Parts: sequence; C-alpha cells; structure tokens
Amino acid sequence: MGMVKSLRSWFTSDKEEKEFFNLQMKMLTDAKEAGLIEVFENRPDAKFLNVAHSLAELACFREWLANYFKANKIKPNKETILKHTNIDMFAMFYNERLQIRNKVKEEKEKRIKGIRIKSGLEQPDKPENNKTKIKKYSAKHYVLAYLFECNVKGESYPIGNKKELERIGNKRMGAGKGNRFYKVFNEVINKDLNAEKNLFEIGGECWRKAVIELSESPEIVENYLKSKQL
Repeated sequence: MGMVKSLRSWFTSDKEEKEFFNLQMKMLTDAKEAGLIEVFENRPDAKFLNVAHSLAELACFREWLANYFKANKIKPNKETILKHTNIDMFAMFYNERLQIRNKVKEEKEKRIKGIRIKSGLEQPDKPENNKTKIKKYSAKHYVLAYLFECNVKGESYPIGNKKELERIGNKRMGAGKGNRFYKVFNEVINKDLNAEKNLFEIGGECWRKAVIELSESPEIVENYLKSKQL
C-alpha cells in the first residue's frame, strides 16, 4: 500500500505530475471503450457515478500494480510506473480480478448446492455419459477468438511469424493443428473485423458465440464486442 499512496511522489515537477495524470485518464478511457469499466447511462446521477466508479477502479488498479511490482521484483520508480500505466496492464488486472470473483462465486454456489442436496431440497447432478455432445468449431473460429483477444489487450498480431502462430494454434486447437491455424490466420488477417458482414463470411451465423466460448477471457471479449456493436 505504501507504493500505492506515494505514486505521485516519484514525480518531481508539475509537468511530470500532469503527464502521469493524463496517462491515467487515457488508460481509463481505453478501458471504458474496451468494456473493462462499467459506464452508467440514462440516470440523473450518471455523471457522478461514472467519475466515482472510475476513481475507485483506478485506486484498485494502483493497489494491484503495487502487488504486481512486488511479485515480479520490479523496482517502483518514475519510469516503471509510467511504463505500466496502460490498457494492457489494466486488462491483466481486470482479468485476474474477474477470475477471483468467478472462483468465489463458484465455491459459494457449490456450498449452497451441497446444503440443499443434504437437506433433500435438491437432487445431485447425474454424471455425464461419454455420449455428451461437444460443440466443435473450425480453425476460423479459433483464429477469430485469438484476434479479438489481441484487440482487447492492445497486442499486435504476430504477422509473418509462422513459428509463433503454430505454437498458438497448437495450444488453442490441440497438438498438431498449429499449421492449420497459421494458414487460416493468413487468410483472415487482411479482413476488416469491424464489419459484421466479414465476420459472418468467416465464421458463419455462430461466429459471435464461438468467439466468446473459445476465448481465454470471454467476459472481456463479450464486453468489447458490445462496445463495437458487433
């Protein structure tokens, strides 16, 4: 918490403090556009709520950043603070917090379900048999999911890097399928992903569902798609 409270102490002039302030505001704006910060609308106190909520999120991010520095043995100073105040780090912070919330929610639901089963208010789930159908998606769907994740995180595509793309493909689709991922990536990369017509051509009617289900950060990606009206 010490580093969090003294962030501004690293900046020795009004000009540097202003630069840091502007950087934080840009990060918050980018986060809102990416759907990482809730925006309140159509209510009389919306303006106040948006400001208060953004400041609260910024305070939580600062605390998380302090822990991130400590865990990764990064010395906090003017340069490192400026370098790590961006949308990529905010997305990482958001995703970690979301995973913790989901885990807590799952554990709570599991405890409640156990109590209900024990008291006879609910029956245990029947074990799934091997005939349970698994939804299959094509390489195009996996590539789309990957590209949208890159857009959300502000990461550049590894265009031309066959080895890296095959590694990503093997990880996402399964061993031995990296080359297929690489080839489809090259087919899709030049298409405008902000045009819904192109998305239908690439992934069919289920492109949106596939992207969310195959994403490693489904809620973030879904919020991003909503922000782009896709």
